[in-house]
Amino acid sequence: RDLKSLKEFRNAYHPFGTIESLKTDAAQLLLEHLTAGPWISNKAAFQKRLEEASHEIQQLLPQFRRLLRDLLETYDATEKQLIRSYAKPTQKKDYDFMKSHLERSLPQHFLKTLSYEHLTHSSRHLKALQKRMERHSYDPAKDQQKWNEIASYWQAYEAQNPKSLQLRWMLEEYQVSL
Repeated sequence: RDLKSLKEFRNAYHPFGTIESLKTDAAQLLLEHLTAGPWISNKAAFQKRLEEASHEIQQLLPQFRRLLRDLLETYDATEKQLIRSYAKPTQKKDYDFMKSHLERSLPQHFLKTLSYEHLTHSSRHLKALQKRMERHSYDPAKDQQKWNEIASYWQAYEAQNPKSLQLRWMLEEYQVSL
């Protein structure tokens, strides 16, 4: 019922999917988050988890809405900055690289591919990408050196048909640190 209020994100979520997919994916993500924990082996443990989830959901929904709003606004700002920062035809290679990184950070139907925990960090990763674009305008050679350092790791990760989400998030965090 409360997920109906996600309609306000219709335009902002458009690059990632439909409003219907947003509601469905959000419901699945929140359900997985609420039911995460040790294996339930008896009725008492099930009842306890159910009670905890019913209390937590009251706080989780408004938190999720704020998180989604911030993430979609940050994505929009990052995409606009990308277009401004790499507008020259000579920067097409840099633009393509940054665009692919942006798409990898927040792919189509990202609520299906990210855990709730990782979703809470995605806005920070996009802001780090914005900072990287800003630094590129000041010293492209130094920035290129840093990108080369992480690019080889990303290429190796993608070449192995990425299955390890843990490795992906380690790379994301390493990239933020650069």
